[in-house]
Order: sequence, then C-alpha cells, then structure tokens
Amino acid sequence: MQRTLNHMDRTEDLLRDLGRRLIEAHESERRRLSGELHDNLGQRLALLSAELVILRDTLGSSPLVVDQLDKLLAHTVDLGTEVHRLSHDLHPAWLEHTGLPDSVRRVCTDLSRACRIPIHLECVDVPTGLSNDIALCLYRIVQEALHNVVKHSAAASASVRLEAHSGEIVLTVIDDGRGFDPVVEGAMNGVGLISMRERTRQVDGSVVLTSQPGRGTRVQVRLPLVGSSTGDRRQATPPKSALEFV
Repeated sequence: MQRTLNHMDRTEDLLRDLGRRLIEAHESERRRLSGELHDNLGQRLALLSAELVILRDTLGSSPLVVDQLDKLLAHTVDLGTEVHRLSHDLHPAWLEHTGLPDSVRRVCTDLSRACRIPIHLECVDVPTGLSNDIALCLYRIVQEALHNVVKHSAAASASVRLEAHSGEIVLTVIDDGRGFDPVVEGAMNGVGLISMRERTRQVDGSVVLTSQPGRGTRVQVRLPLVGSSTGDRRQATPPKSALEFV
C-alpha cells in the first residue's frame, strides 16, 4: 500500500513538472512572438506610416490622391495599433510594472471596446507583491475566460471580480450568455480549460466551471496567497488541484 502511495506521489510530481515545463515553453514562445511583432512588424508599420505622410504632403496638389493616401494612412495606423495590442496580449510586460489589477483592467477595457460587450471589473483587497506565478496564472485565465465569452457565449455582458481574503485570492468570471452543458459539449477536453487546470495546478489552486444552457457560465479560480506585501499573509491550506464542472 505504501509503495502504491509513493508511486502515485512520484507520478503526481512528474505530471506537475511536465505541466510546468509546458507552460514555461508556451510563455517563452509567446515572449518571442511578442518581440517579433513589436520590434519587427510594429516598427515597419510605423515607418510605412511616416512614408505615407511624406508622400501625402508631397502630392498635396491633388485632392483625390491626398484623400486616398489619408485612407491608406488611417488603415496603416489601425493595423499598427492592432499589432501593438497583439504583442502585449502575447507577453504582458506591464504585468510586472503596473500589477495584476491594472493589467486585468486593461484586458477588460480592450475587449469591451473591440467587441462592444460591457465588462464590469471589481478588485477587492488584492495585495501588491503577488508572485509572478500567481499574477500570470490569474491574468492568463482572465484572458482565456473572456475570449471564450466573446467567441462562444453570445453574452450581452460579463463581469470579472478579483478578491483576496482568508489567505487566498479568488477570481470569478461570469457571463449572461447562452451557457452550455460541459459534459455533452465536451468542455472537459477543451484546450482552454485544460490550460486553466494546468496553470492552477502549478500554484496549488483550483478552478470550477459552472454552466447550464440558457443560464450563462461562471468560472471561479481559487489560489492560496503566500507572503504578499499587503493584505493577509497567512498561507491558506491549498485546495485540491482540479478542474471541476458543476
């Protein structure tokens, strides 16, 4: 019996290490692509915009040509803005500089504007000095959950709440969309939810998805807080690493 338990523990450690390596590799590739977008494509679009301005000013005697160049310039600027957004989505450099609440607010604001879906954000007693692992885990799950809202839920609105209490930090994302049956629609094997599970596993957390057809969807993540610079410094008893469906 003890040998079986030891074997299970070793297997769990191996799975956790594999999950950590996969997430690190994923984040490394995101960081590389972000740099390519920002330093290569972004700069080339900025140069193109500048050249279009020079060309427009040079050909200013023809109103028709100027009008067409203005349209091209506007499209180029819009494309540069989108490349900039994609670059930061891939690697949120501001997460280290401005903290989790401001970074999540930026995600909510950008998605709300782009998709015209009201997203209400509430942050309550979120401590400063969160570990990079916890902050990145929560940030990525907010991204994934809200992208699912936009792509699949047909929701009229959504809400995001971050709250720290009793030695843990809790993230809740709710939408008022069409909902679904997680078992019937195969959500258990969805890539996004598998990613949520693996990310929370790495920080001894849990994620619970609740959804019913016609009643929207709710994703809740609980992570133990360890040694933040403000707030509750006690370490909560880590919940079982799992992805549960209700």
